[in-house]
Amino acid sequence: MARLLGVWTLGAVLSCALWMVGTGEAAADPKAPGLRGEDESLVRSAAEAEEAADRVELDPRTEAFMARFRPEEDLRPEEMQGLEVTERTGERVPGELVLTDSRGRNLTLGSYFNDEGRPIILAMVYYDCPVACTAVLDKLFTALATLRYTPGEDYQVVVVSFNHQERPSHAALKQELALAKLNLTPTPEVRAGVAFHVTDAATARMLSDATGFPYRLLPNGEFSHPIAVKILTPDGTISRYVHGFGYPPMRLRLALLEASSGRIGSSIGDALLAMCFLYDPRSGAYTLQAFRVMQAGAVLSAIAVGGLILTLRVIEMLRRRAGLAPMPYRHAQKLARPRTA
Repeated sequence: MARLLGVWTLGAVLSCALWMVGTGEAAADPKAPGLRGEDESLVRSAAEAEEAADRVELDPRTEAFMARFRPEEDLRPEEMQGLEVTERTGERVPGELVLTDSRGRNLTLGSYFNDEGRPIILAMVYYDCPVACTAVLDKLFTALATLRYTPGEDYQVVVVSFNHQERPSHAALKQELALAKLNLTPTPEVRAGVAFHVTDAATARMLSDATGFPYRLLPNGEFSHPIAVKILTPDGTISRYVHGFGYPPMRLRLALLEASSGRIGSSIGDALLAMCFLYDPRSGAYTLQAFRVMQAGAVLSAIAVGGLILTLRVIEMLRRRAGLAPMPYRHAQKLARPRTA
């Protein structure tokens, strides 16, 4: 028992030390994990130096040279100007908006809100889009197919067309293509978890405004719009935006875990990912946090030490029931036994 107490004491001390170190780093600066006081002062000094440099007057030749590298106007195509995504993270989308699904049934957006912890992937597209929207759906469902999560059980996909002239038949065709990408048996639950919709112009505009996703009808009948997918919490609150055509599976997995508060994680690995990775708004990505890793290490150490103690206790109890002496005593008897020629 002395050995068991020694092992338990050592494990408890190490676990507490790791936890305190992790907690100390977390409390250093909750807004910017990993930055300490001297780092903040350096950042402020650099910002002040940059502001002072902007106030320095340059000679005309230098100013003319620098002006060549400062675009005075938006160089993007006119159709794309003014169509930037305005992130409304933390705001709830209106659940009363009426949509029409791929089978022609009317329902509200709020019918997808749930108490089971399923996060919602919301994508606004138009089904006849020649390039961008088709690529978004293709890349999104290809990435979702690599995850170990099942739509309808672990998460919900809601796709809404902002082209009011499109019909439920357009939504049905895109739904079948998406289900084929997932490589899953199209059970009723899976089909319900991949929902495609159409709606009227006013409802589409209200959803666009609520999610900060603008679009514009062009003279040729096409639409100009940004590229972004929204991740909602189960109650319909916007949790994260995923911009562009790239949907790395790890980023989607982390975004879904974050939006569900870790409730869809079915393994220890998911729990550790949700604990050790935090979203960094400065880089727009999930980054590994050192203090969270230390805390996770402390928890694992405590579990390992507890498991070792429990295992040794069980072995000792089994030996006693079998009428065997403890292992150290038997070993001493064997050494003391005289050898026969």
